[in-house]
Amino acid sequence: MFIFFRIVYNRLMDAIWQALKNTPWWVFFLFFYLMKVGLDATKTTVVSLKKLFILPIVFLVVSINTLVTSVQVNALTLGTYLFSLFCGVVGGWILVKNFNLQFDKRRGLVKLPGSWITLILILVIFLAKYYFGYSLATDPTKAEDTIFEISMLSVSGACTGLFLGRLSNYLYKRRLASHQDLK
Repeated sequence: MFIFFRIVYNRLMDAIWQALKNTPWWVFFLFFYLMKVGLDATKTTVVSLKKLFILPIVFLVVSINTLVTSVQVNALTLGTYLFSLFCGVVGGWILVKNFNLQFDKRRGLVKLPGSWITLILILVIFLAKYYFGYSLATDPTKAEDTIFEISMLSVSGACTGLFLGRLSNYLYKRRLASHQDLK
């Protein structure tokens, strides 16, 4: 039994090494940058409202790019993507609905409580994009596999929706909140 697990472990480590060895340098840079963003989000911070738009917009562009360039767009793929995006928006809204936010409406600032949610979402999205990208790069025929397409679009849409749902909730709370001076 031990030999079986040793063989599986060795094959897994070899596959991981091959994937990392063939990864472009900028992917590592992006990974560490996103880790920094995620770790910074674990601490309570005051940020510009404009800054809250960055990640949702970036992930939306990447997500739409995945839809347009990686699969054949048809009713099934588009429907899957839109349904997953909607589910993600609802999930993102729910994730932050109990956050206690403070807004400086004159300066356009918001005080966000520290949370691990952003880091977890960034890691899930990064790993999913890496997995699907690597899978397509090593086996281009996967682009014609309906289950693979549905999986890729579901993850892409849902993760993007989570960021859009959070942003929507923040903007809704801002509209209802009273002004507070933040620095």
